[in-house]
Amino acid sequence: MTRNVALLFPALLLACDPAPATSDDTDGGTGGADASTSGDDPAPDPTTGDDPDPEPTTGDDPDPTTGDDPGPDPTTGDDPEPTTGDDPDPTTGDEPDPTTGDDPDPVCGDGMVEGDEVCDDGDDNGAYGSCLEDCSGAGPSCGDGTLDEGFETCDDGELNGDYDQCTADCSGPGPSCGDGSVDGPEACDDGDDNGEYGGCAVDCAGPAAFCGDGNLDAEFEDCDDGDEIDGNGCNNDCVVSGSTLWEVTKTTIGEDSNDLGRQVTLLDDGTLRVSSLARVSENLQQVLITDFDQDGTELDEYVHTNGVYPFVLLDTYGLHPDGTYNLLRWSNGSFNGYNIDARSADSAFQDWSETTEDFRVLRRAGGGGVYINTYEEGSNSSWIILDADGETEAASFNNAGIRYWEVANAEPSTDIVLVESVNVGGGFEPAIARHSTDGTVVFRTFYESDLEDYAGDWASGSTILSVGPEGDIAVSYINNADAVVVVFDADGELQYETVLPREDYGADALLTAEVDFDSQGNVVVVGRRRNSFAFDGMVWKLDASGELLWSRTFEGPLSSGYEAASAVTLLEDDSIVVVGAYTEVFDAADIWVTRLAP
Repeated sequence: MTRNVALLFPALLLACDPAPATSDDTDGGTGGADASTSGDDPAPDPTTGDDPDPEPTTGDDPDPTTGDDPGPDPTTGDDPEPTTGDDPDPTTGDEPDPTTGDDPDPVCGDGMVEGDEVCDDGDDNGAYGSCLEDCSGAGPSCGDGTLDEGFETCDDGELNGDYDQCTADCSGPGPSCGDGSVDGPEACDDGDDNGEYGGCAVDCAGPAAFCGDGNLDAEFEDCDDGDEIDGNGCNNDCVVSGSTLWEVTKTTIGEDSNDLGRQVTLLDDGTLRVSSLARVSENLQQVLITDFDQDGTELDEYVHTNGVYPFVLLDTYGLHPDGTYNLLRWSNGSFNGYNIDARSADSAFQDWSETTEDFRVLRRAGGGGVYINTYEEGSNSSWIILDADGETEAASFNNAGIRYWEVANAEPSTDIVLVESVNVGGGFEPAIARHSTDGTVVFRTFYESDLEDYAGDWASGSTILSVGPEGDIAVSYINNADAVVVVFDADGELQYETVLPREDYGADALLTAEVDFDSQGNVVVVGRRRNSFAFDGMVWKLDASGELLWSRTFEGPLSSGYEAASAVTLLEDDSIVVVGAYTEVFDAADIWVTRLAP
């Protein structure tokens, strides 16, 4: 019995002795094998019955308060916090309150949107364009509809960037009517000029009042018929057709001189050249060559004076667009023909001199001339072309049975056009013809009319002739005191015959002096009307079909004065320049030059 007790006591002591040290012991000892690797399971805690070793599946120490190993979080796989077993807040990284395990309160200004915060811009909270200081919402910014001075010029909220609203960045107004740029629904935009005559309307929806809208704007317009036809009473520029654009009167030596504008032409350089005749005294005459610009400003003048003895008369004829012209001199005693002095463009030189039996010597391109001789014996007459030296270059001598009444150049062709009376066996018939310089008749067209005595009036010496830029031919003559205008095309085909009755103009008689074409094929005729002892200047304009477009009458201050339109030329815009005479003092006249609207 004694022996058995002795053996049991050492065994109890062995059971109460702690396990030998392993590699997991905190003192770093190396003695003894690791139960986890050896397969030996250490003895459980004699007080709790728990295994004191780490959980073999996790390697983590057990909870020191319970002895239990909680193991990894089954939802995340993370080990629990050793103090609480709870994970940190996954949204903030903050540790939960160690006493309660709850997250800390959100902090406005930390740059994190937490809790009830709508926004959080950290240190920028409260600044323009950032979060409010209490993180309850957005602070002042472009697009909130409130003008924030110092940061914004305007703010139209959600409309920013739309037409007639603030720009998207609130830097200023966006596209709108009045900014000078056509945007959005605008038809036009003239900026500060919107609403002005001829510009855009105030609302940019279309044009403001303008010439051609059919409404008379009296401050700016004389008329407005709303169409696009010039010369029909109201022109495209809202000026009355035929109205005076400017007017110049000119005298030579005092108000008692008797002066008359004779011819006018548009020079190649755009200058207007006017030739005038001045009767200074009974036996003293002057020829003036005056240049004007197209606004009526006098530019230059050349004066030619005849001698008092032996009573030489002076006149001018044949102004040419190259500037050359002719002076005519003849005696007022026995007639020995006309002495033609062909002058250069600057009047300083005489190109040539020729004696003819007709003063109507036209200048031709290149310095020559052309005229007709109507004083031959019998029923014949001739035309003569002169070269640049005044020598005969071509002529139509011995044209039996043909009389020529008027000649015109057909430039740029070298042909000439003539008004003729041709003996057809039973009398002379009116005709127009085109001749080449070798005498060939290009065409001859006989003119027939229902007017009484038209053939005799055609040959009365009152016939005038013009050739248009397209070769059309216009002839005017006087029939029983009425004016007649006849137009042929470039091939000699009759286009129309128009009668201008004297009764329509309150006249005893009408006299035409010159005719010309504009660029549209319209015809302008100038002359005068006679009433008892007074004359008034007249201008008519016909359209391309012969219908009268308008007429003008020019009366002076004297009931017995002498107003006359003697010559006409057309400018590039089809405005009309007329020269003639204007009387302010009895038995005297001034040179008269005017420019009329088309």
